[in-house]
Amino acid sequence: MTVNNIKLATALITCILLYLSACATPEPEVEITIEATQSQADKRYQSESYDEAGVLYEDVANREGAPKWMRRSAAYNAARAYALADGCTDKALDLLERAAELGFIDTDLMEQDTDLDSLRNASRWATIEETITEASASEERRWGAVSLQTPYERNLPVEDKLAGLSLLWSEAKYNFSNFDLVPELDWDAEYRAMIPRVMASENTYEYYRLLQAFVAKLEDGHANVYFPNDPAFQRGRFHVPAIKYQWIEDRLILEYALGEEFEAAGIERGDEIIAVDEVPIQDFADTERRPFVSGSVKAYIDSVVYSWRLFTGPQGPIEFTIKTQAGDTFVVQSSRPDWETWGALTEGMGQQPPNFRWRMLPDNIAYVELNSFSNPDASKGFADNFEDISKADGIVFDVRKNGGGSSNYGYDVLSRLTQEPFAVSSWRTMNYRPAYRAWSYPTDNHESTGNTELPDPDQYYSGPVAVLSGPETFSAAEDFLVAFDVMDRGPIIGQASGGSTGQPLPISLPGGGRARITTKRDTYPDGSDFVGVGVQPDISAPPTVDDFIERRDFALELASQYISDEN
Repeated sequence: MTVNNIKLATALITCILLYLSACATPEPEVEITIEATQSQADKRYQSESYDEAGVLYEDVANREGAPKWMRRSAAYNAARAYALADGCTDKALDLLERAAELGFIDTDLMEQDTDLDSLRNASRWATIEETITEASASEERRWGAVSLQTPYERNLPVEDKLAGLSLLWSEAKYNFSNFDLVPELDWDAEYRAMIPRVMASENTYEYYRLLQAFVAKLEDGHANVYFPNDPAFQRGRFHVPAIKYQWIEDRLILEYALGEEFEAAGIERGDEIIAVDEVPIQDFADTERRPFVSGSVKAYIDSVVYSWRLFTGPQGPIEFTIKTQAGDTFVVQSSRPDWETWGALTEGMGQQPPNFRWRMLPDNIAYVELNSFSNPDASKGFADNFEDISKADGIVFDVRKNGGGSSNYGYDVLSRLTQEPFAVSSWRTMNYRPAYRAWSYPTDNHESTGNTELPDPDQYYSGPVAVLSGPETFSAAEDFLVAFDVMDRGPIIGQASGGSTGQPLPISLPGGGRARITTKRDTYPDGSDFVGVGVQPDISAPPTVDDFIERRDFALELASQYISDEN
């Protein structure tokens, strides 16, 4: 679609919204592309123009030529938008019914969705809810493995253990999207080899560790096994010492170590942990953590292995061997305290950063942290502060700590950096047809290519831009990097991203644990892979121990220098 056509579409949408009542079904005079309408609907919803968003979502839901899944999603989103608009309750219920007719069955989403709260006391709600619940139950009986969702026991029955292993094996065999990235893996052989180990496991904790190691063979950051959340399982098992550290240049460098034992030894920021309980730190990590971590890029795996999880264990003593910056070595007898003591020790040592924050750097450069796309905070924060941010001579976006969420929130930020439609990731998923397999046809993929997003019609920043990335830039944040890279608005600076995105399939396991398997392979728009390798930076700027000690952010310095040079 050309820029002029986009502008025409945007103008037409505006006219529709001005002259139609908020709850009327739109009848546009000319056909507007589905993508353009969907994008405009998302933006109206995010800006809390709910009546206008409802009109646009409804238009998509009524497009007979649109894929059924898109119409279903649009009908549900129209119901949400109308539910939040004034005086549109009946319209919202109509669209929720329409979503049900199109196959909407996500009862958990509907139950938790606060956007629908205004509808729950309506007389029609119970009937619609019952229809969706019945359809969901039928689907759950077919695919949900309900009989395998047994409660937690300290040592699950061997039948449950084998059932959970078999469920994981089969879901991966028929749904995993990235077997081609692990060509040497014989998944069936790994399953067979795991059976006697699972049968011999002595408790549920050991069993889940085996499942984690099994799924880690897929070498994919979106294929994971999670422990049961039952308090009886968690109690006393996952305590940590009151220390914080970073893995830099293959060394575990302390940020802080709290407690009288560390103070007495004179331990400071920049000192290095070289052993734990007399085991060299890398040997400890390779034995106790690495076999159970899923991922494809070493730097990403390292970021997980050497995270706060590294020293988790039962409450009690733990011994650290620490090498100071001066070269002296100390053995410190510390502990994994109870959580109350840990909280008292670490009080005031910094909290999880918000999903969005920004500040102005010297030389009038805006530094914008997009720390998560798990909710609209990042995109909404950027939109709400755009007037002030846009006065900067350049913008540095930092997604180094962004572990993902919804790609749409990242695309919404990027939509304010261009006046042209911009390309986003292509994707594919296995197109498995049992009859075709019986006829010896090869398995192929459903592919989605040529995907684009529209520029924001109201806000545009034309100045120089740079993005900071690293191995913890993951999932939807990588989709952000891909779109930014193709947009060619500026350099990516730092390190390669985590190398994993795609739609995971959730799986419930015996004993109350969970798992997920990647079902969708995302690529650059031209089909080039970043899964398994990461989105590569234009300018490499890995952290160093010296920079850490000096509290120097070299990647940010390079980005600021780039902005200054462009001006």
